[in-house]
Amino acid sequence: MVRKAEVEDVDKIHEKGVLINEKFPILFDMNKILKEEHSKVYVYEKEKEVIAFLHITDLYESVDIINIVVLPEFRRMGIASNLLDYMISELDSNKQLITLEVVISNESAIIFYKKFDFEIINTRKSYYKGEDAYLMGKMLKV
Repeated sequence: MVRKAEVEDVDKIHEKGVLINEKFPILFDMNKILKEEHSKVYVYEKEKEVIAFLHITDLYESVDIINIVVLPEFRRMGIASNLLDYMISELDSNKQLITLEVVISNESAIIFYKKFDFEIINTRKSYYKGEDAYLMGKMLKV
């Protein structure tokens, strides 16, 4: 089940975030983020346990995916797809573009985003700890 994150989820989100960056709780203070007007966080629950989350910045005409994390034992089960589908279904009608950055060595993530019609727009040099990243985007309106 996908739902909007609540304050009670903060510790669980921070635990999952450490999987992508050991400094995640310092970099992303979810208590503060959940109160920000332009930030949204969605969680995926299974048997009342948060096993994944999606964090976005929602601006007037665009959305930037900041983080998407699924526990390793639940990957390749459609959970990230469910999170992304849910987020897209919640967007206002004025949204035109979704963007994200993904490290170029993360081939499985790149393949995943391409399935959702994201395209590589540009390369960001030394974006992640000295490693290049792709800026990817998906147009919602023409």
